[in-house]
Amino acid sequence: MNNKLRENHIKLKISNKKLYLSILIDKYENNSELLDRIAISLSSGIDIIELSTINYPQKLLDIAFQVKQLYTIFDDFTLIIKDRVDVASLIEADGISLTSNSINTNFVRQILGEQIIIGCYDFTKNNCDFCICKKEYKESSIPLFIPYSSTNNSQRLFFDESLFDNIDFPQMLLELKQ
Repeated sequence: MNNKLRENHIKLKISNKKLYLSILIDKYENNSELLDRIAISLSSGIDIIELSTINYPQKLLDIAFQVKQLYTIFDDFTLIIKDRVDVASLIEADGISLTSNSINTNFVRQILGEQIIIGCYDFTKNNCDFCICKKEYKESSIPLFIPYSSTNNSQRLFFDESLFDNIDFPQMLLELKQ
């Protein structure tokens, strides 16, 4: 992939996105309920979905495949898998996010190819396309709004799965998207 094409790909998949939702799937026993919440999030303006697991790689794979099917309905979101190169490869995710304990970004590019978008939670990682770094938690003026954090990408808001605890999260996301 030439540099200009890669730059446009990153801009389309990451740079122009504002609302980032990171979900630790281990917290959900009911996959159907989780997928419903993801679909509601996407319809309410979430641009990037990041899926992760600590203990359930097969469940991550299953859910990631199902989230990937949502492209048929919501074609303008980016799917990121956290730390699991195997899952990212199998589902052909848009990207992968790496922590300080993850494998080297150069190995990830060798395995997943040049088209993969690599995000890092750590400035010490080289060759990342974007960074989810220096999160600062903020309180919102919106009633019943859970704390969110802004990343070093000042235009992006980062949420975790606790977003779903707010009964009004779809409306809140629509307001933030504007």
